[in-house]
This record gives sequence, C-alpha cells and structure tokens, in this order.
Amino acid sequence: QKWSRSIHISVQQLLVPLSFASILGGTCTLIGTSTNLVVVGLLNERYDDPPQIGLFDLGEYGVPVAMAGIAYILIASPFL
Repeated sequence: QKWSRSIHISVQQLLVPLSFASILGGTCTLIGTSTNLVVVGLLNERYDDPPQIGLFDLGEYGVPVAMAGIAYILIASPFL
C-alpha cells in the first residue's frame, strides 16, 4: 500500500496484474496448477504405459505462453 501511494496508483492496478502473472507462471511446472496434475493422473489411469511427464516438462509450452501473457498484462494494465 505504501508503494501504491508513493507512485499514485491504486493497489488494484498493482495486484491484479501480479495475480495474473502468478497464474501464468503456474503453467510452467507440473505442480503449478491443479489442472496439470489432473491431466497427468488421467493419463496414468487411461494408458498401461503412460508417457512420463517430469516436473519441468510442461515448461516447453508454459514458458512461452507465460511470457506472452505477462507481456500482454504489462501492455494492457494501464488501460484496465
């Protein structure tokens, strides 16, 4: 709150983009979101020999998506 007052920006304009960035960052790892864990659990139940998905294997897709999303948030947040 002190920081938002010192730069004359409302707290919501700082915290909402931060929450979206943390959600996007969660897509980079297996345990980042519950959806990732559910999908891996379903793969293990469905197939006899499921593909092994490591902790950071989703980062191949999650990091570019997170970076694009964070860039969008940085560009669009002043207009929200």
